[in-house]
Amino acid sequence: MCATLALCMLAGCNASVEEETSSSSAISSAATTVVVTTVSETSSSSSSSSSAGFTNVADSELYQAYYTLLYMVKEGHRLPDDFGDLEYDECSSEENQFGVCDVDSDGVDELVLVWRSCSPESQCAYVFEYETDTDEWNLELQTVASPEFYDNGICEVYYSDPSGFYSTYNPYLIYSYSAESDSYVSVGSVSALEETECENGGVDFPSSYDTDSAGVVFTIDYEGYSSDYYSLSEYLDFIGDLQGEYLPCPCMDLTDTNLLNEFTGR
Repeated sequence: MCATLALCMLAGCNASVEEETSSSSAISSAATTVVVTTVSETSSSSSSSSSAGFTNVADSELYQAYYTLLYMVKEGHRLPDDFGDLEYDECSSEENQFGVCDVDSDGVDELVLVWRSCSPESQCAYVFEYETDTDEWNLELQTVASPEFYDNGICEVYYSDPSGFYSTYNPYLIYSYSAESDSYVSVGSVSALEETECENGGVDFPSSYDTDSAGVVFTIDYEGYSSDYYSLSEYLDFIGDLQGEYLPCPCMDLTDTNLLNEFTGR
């Protein structure tokens, strides 16, 4: 299952949330961590890294906290104390990104961080929210790749499968935002098989499920759906019921210029 592979990739993201399991149902406990730490701890961690060039640029407590965290990540490859260090590989391409937007539709902007300056199996995406009333950090989501958000609380995380699932469709994990826990909970996964790719790989294609003769079938692990195969039209019906309105969260490269442009005066 694609979810099992993603769980293995997720285990390398951060040692503080590793879970030894191969069950797709265990993704929730391994992938979503709800932990809080104070912003003073964040600031003290950042002071241990390079502080050259750091300044208070934002007007509000919320955005200054986000700027401080990102500066700490960029200069010292550290998250707030309760979330551990980030793996850093100087030889890797620096494609780290961040975005600031209200992805969970709670009326407060969250901080989305995509960390790629490490080995492929350790690349991670995070969604943080700073709680200004308690001076604490909340990690709403930790997952394996860049997430896509919808206004009904659904989050989809597409990733590349290096082992190959005989499909040009990228598999993805499905999360759902829980207002009660203020976090994203893993609720399923989707993968696909294509007839042409199966033929090229010497794998039997389950053509009896391809009732549309579209040359593709999908495996859906979600409430109300089993691990059986589903046709393209059945999959499109599933997507129509699952997704709300897409919430764009433009992410930009984690550079000094982008940090200053995003946070100065906010």
